[in-house]
Amino acid sequence: MKKLKEKKNLNQHLCCMLEVSRKKMLYVNLKECTFFMEKVVFLGYIVSKKNIKMDEENVKIIQERSMSK
Repeated sequence: MKKLKEKKNLNQHLCCMLEVSRKKMLYVNLKECTFFMEKVVFLGYIVSKKNIKMDEENVKIIQERSMSK
């Protein structure tokens, strides 16, 4: 029940945000948008509800480069 309520709240916020964006003549390409994700990769970080951490692939690359020097 709690998840359903949270999803309704998110839907309301999303609709409000899209409406304000439209009024300000800012448009999004919905084909490129994803919603209700548990985590997303953004600028080399994995962002989730619980925390923000570096993408492990980037960490590996940095470690490999520093070992090769």
